[in-house]
Amino acid sequence: MKKLLCLLLTALTLFALLAPGALAATKDDDTSRTEEIFTITSGGYASVKGKYYGKTGTTGATITIKLQKRFLLFFWSDVDGAEWTDYKSGQSNSVSHGFQLTSTGNYRAVYTYDIYGTGTTDHIERTAEASY
Repeated sequence: MKKLLCLLLTALTLFALLAPGALAATKDDDTSRTEEIFTITSGGYASVKGKYYGKTGTTGATITIKLQKRFLLFFWSDVDGAEWTDYKSGQSNSVSHGFQLTSTGNYRAVYTYDIYGTGTTDHIERTAEASY
């Protein structure tokens, strides 16, 4: 039983170490970088901005941003009405949106970029957190 457990833990450790590197090698063919800005005013107005900077050959992107609120310390739930999807063309572009929050707490903005260009689509996910 101990040998089986040891073998399983070794396999999981190797997967954890090797999988992120393998994924990184296939990502970001068209993207130089992304930029995420998430702020909440003292009155509870949330502002989100997402921007991508493409490499030569980048033709556009679909950017989805959604707000989530933390509950029970570890879990997140979507904020109703606070999700936007925009298509932008060009090598680099940005989107921005605003939303009035109705309760205090810890929030995060989840950014999903699908960036199009040289035959592949870069799929990038980022988050930014703020409190109100």
